[in-house]
Amino acid sequence: MGLNALQEENLLTKEAFAEMWQKLTPGGMIVLSFWIDLPPKISLKSAAMISESLESFKIKEPLNHIAAIRSWGTLTYVIKKKPLNKTEINKVKTFCERYNFDPVLLPGITAREREQFNAVEDEVFFSDPEGMFSSQREKIIQEYDFNIRPATDNKPYFFQFLRWKKLPDLIKTTGGKSTAFIELGYLIAVVTFIQVIIFALLFIILPLFRLGLKGGNKSWIVIYFTALGFGYMFLEIVFIKYFVLYLGHPIYSAATVISVMLISSGIGSRYSSRYKTYQKALLKITGLITALILLYAFIIGVFLSSTVGLPLIVKILPAVVIIALPSFFMGMPFPIGLKIVDAGKKSNVPWAWGINGCVSVISVSLAVIIAVEIGFKAVMLFAALAYGIAFLSNFFINIKGIK
Repeated sequence: MGLNALQEENLLTKEAFAEMWQKLTPGGMIVLSFWIDLPPKISLKSAAMISESLESFKIKEPLNHIAAIRSWGTLTYVIKKKPLNKTEINKVKTFCERYNFDPVLLPGITAREREQFNAVEDEVFFSDPEGMFSSQREKIIQEYDFNIRPATDNKPYFFQFLRWKKLPDLIKTTGGKSTAFIELGYLIAVVTFIQVIIFALLFIILPLFRLGLKGGNKSWIVIYFTALGFGYMFLEIVFIKYFVLYLGHPIYSAATVISVMLISSGIGSRYSSRYKTYQKALLKITGLITALILLYAFIIGVFLSSTVGLPLIVKILPAVVIIALPSFFMGMPFPIGLKIVDAGKKSNVPWAWGINGCVSVISVSLAVIIAVEIGFKAVMLFAALAYGIAFLSNFFINIKGIK
């Protein structure tokens, strides 16, 4: 149950619906079909998406544009650009009677017509979808036991329904049967995150205490290499998620992002050996990386959306450039930092490696959770914050070592 919670569904976002709507001819229609789940989640989240989208297009009577019909196991929305006329409404009713469907949303529908063939016990199944097209929409979304707020391009997790603050109430209400209603996909991700923290600390950080962390730059080592670990992995994960839609498949995205980042970072690491004034170099490089990521946070989505329709072969070059530019500079701070640590106290070098490795492992799961809860842009802003902390650490902490 809920194993698709972490799967991006870019066709089921408000932005995707808006783009489809804009491309419709005057008599055109959008058709969306879903499996019926109980308690209702998909039906309400899709209704909220349709309602908010039509509202953004200044549609005054959205229910006049919608026909929703259900069988014993499926629910289908038909959204028409022009209001449904009497002939079309009668055709929907005739179709339902002939093939044993029940209308859920239809102009002029009566309560009796809704349950001719496929009866349901919970009246909420009908009242809440209708309420999504009224002034009660926000209240229903806020009070519902599951997350039914419409998905967006920034948070394209349509099938993520878990609400943490409602979880205790859900368990209390359903008792031992609560597992059937909990979105396990997202819950597994959170449990994995907790396990990763425990094992990373146990197997990476704990053995380092045998060496001891000595010297005057202890706080700088912890802050600086922690920040680098979070910043690098946050940006890598959010790049992978952004480029899934752009390149058309998760495998293309992961392969492109990981390979380009590793190669570019490697070249940047090699180039960093040219710097002779290391502390000043760290200030300049980490500041530049922070600025680049902040810029990307606000323009990358717009750029990718405007060019997503180009052929794949054409999109590869801009994708490589976008990924390679910050990655080149992101390859520099770590080796420069290691040289400073090595010059100050060689026994602290394993600590630098260990802290960075531990944080890198943890940050992968954390980035996914942040993306689900707040969105892709937030992950990128956290990456910028991490490099900003690395930048500031060189201002406020006296580094003794290679100058």
